[in-house]
Amino acid sequence: MENYIDFLQPDISSIRKSIKGIDDSYNNFWDILAELLQNSVDAITKKKQTLEQQGNKLEVGEKDEEIHIEIDCTTGTIKVKDTGIGIKKEKIPILLKPFSTDKENSYAEIGEKGVGLKYVIFQSNKFTIKTNYLETNEPSFMIINNAKQWKESSNNEILKLEVQNNEENINGTEITVTGVKNEELFQLDFPSMKYIIRTKTAVGNVLNIFEETNKIKIYLKMIDLYGNKHEEILPYKYLLPIENLNGDKGSLCDLTVFETQFSDSSKSDREKREYLKDKIIYKQDEINYKGYRKIKYWACFVPQRKTWNVLSVRDNLLKEEMIDDEEEIEKRIFSIHRPGIYTSVKGMPTGITIDNPSSGKTGYWPNIFIIFEDATLKFDIGRKSINGNVKIIYQNLAKDIFKEFTKYVAKYVAGDIDLNTNVNWDRDLIRNEIDSMARLENSIVNFRNKPTTQEASVAAIFFELIGANKIEGLEPVISGYKNKYDLYAFWKTHFVVIEFKTHLRNILKDFNDEIKYSNEIDYVICWEVNDEDFSAFSREGYNLTKITRSILNEEENENYIPFSTHVLIIPSAKPIYVIDLKELIDNLQVSG
Repeated sequence: MENYIDFLQPDISSIRKSIKGIDDSYNNFWDILAELLQNSVDAITKKKQTLEQQGNKLEVGEKDEEIHIEIDCTTGTIKVKDTGIGIKKEKIPILLKPFSTDKENSYAEIGEKGVGLKYVIFQSNKFTIKTNYLETNEPSFMIINNAKQWKESSNNEILKLEVQNNEENINGTEITVTGVKNEELFQLDFPSMKYIIRTKTAVGNVLNIFEETNKIKIYLKMIDLYGNKHEEILPYKYLLPIENLNGDKGSLCDLTVFETQFSDSSKSDREKREYLKDKIIYKQDEINYKGYRKIKYWACFVPQRKTWNVLSVRDNLLKEEMIDDEEEIEKRIFSIHRPGIYTSVKGMPTGITIDNPSSGKTGYWPNIFIIFEDATLKFDIGRKSINGNVKIIYQNLAKDIFKEFTKYVAKYVAGDIDLNTNVNWDRDLIRNEIDSMARLENSIVNFRNKPTTQEASVAAIFFELIGANKIEGLEPVISGYKNKYDLYAFWKTHFVVIEFKTHLRNILKDFNDEIKYSNEIDYVICWEVNDEDFSAFSREGYNLTKITRSILNEEENENYIPFSTHVLIIPSAKPIYVIDLKELIDNLQVSG
């Protein structure tokens, strides 16, 4: 008789660890919606394929498929119902296991890794699935209770999948999750929720920019945090920045049309300038990259950086009074129109952005929006990053698109482009703005006004303190915009990396966008640490703590510059020390 051990069978502790690993791979507040809606779109795609294979062409085109989304922000409940192919009853327990999937990595389906539904389950107190598989017409109803608590516990109890009797005549699949803790998602107002759904999930179908694909009706119902009820049918299409300008032909210019109409040498520069003046210029095209990879793109150039905020006001994503409020804009950074290089796969916007490539005329990048649609795109589990080689492909393509726009923009656009060479710079206006700024009023530095919005002003005050020997022992080495970080310096024998921020919390966007990394930064210099900073880091699970000991009178600590005022603790990363310049200057005045 042979003895054997089933060594591949995981224990409960290992399963919990893998589930927490899945959780850690996600970092966007919209991920739970993105995973649910991706599954619904895939289910509808699979249904269409199955009917076509069976020769049911009439049934395929009889009516639009549907996805119903219901969000109750007051209870943390999300329900997504689709008219897709459904799930076989015997496959449901398999699908709910970590890293298992029924998707066959087909060209048309988006999902492939088998983790999305597991991520959703363990964000909730109650997970309910009702489904009816198209080919067998066999309805199923199953529930998982307290998955989130089970994940965080350490006992050996089995998490149960309860099978219920289902007498409902359901067509497709309905998933409901309740008790979800997601403050950032549920604080959104209705226009912002629509924006997130149409730019960060598969419902925002990028392919429909270029051609008509599956017809799906999207029904959205929402109860916001204040109990107000909203309801709307959404287009199954990505929300482009210019969508609500399509009727305003005077504000838009198709670059391809412009190049055709104004190729005639008889057109003067003045005519070209008048035609392009203050217009949003856009273009869409397809690139056959090296003969094997078809990449579609849509891009636009806006005449002023402020245009993004104007477009957001038009789409009710910002209020008129917020248009110049940097703090409000920062809070809503993911739910307003912004420049950048964005990515999409098989119609689904990934939420992953690409860094701007190095190029001439870099001051124009904040005026450019590009979204690439690439059916062969691969990304990691939590949609955080794209393979470095693929990223380089997009950067090179973006550079070519950028050059095509700037070829005309630099010569003909008469709008107020936000560059240092801006001919519309108004000296009196700038002087009036400066006179209205709050005075710094101190005896330590000569800088006149409080640096409430300018990182460069924070840096200037910091360098002034070094020059006045108020921060001894720190030797700046390299500073400037061409470096990844703001300042490289030495403190005693330590090489240190320093970032400047007006508001400390602004560093979070750099971390979340993976522009900069917490493990590479030693210090952040900011103007003032306030309650909003503490709240912002707390929401991310980071610990921002004030250094309470008297830092001005103690002997130098080997671990950090003694003028540090706070320390930021990020899980699995080294501490980042913070110098609050306002507090430092106040303390220096008191100490004389």
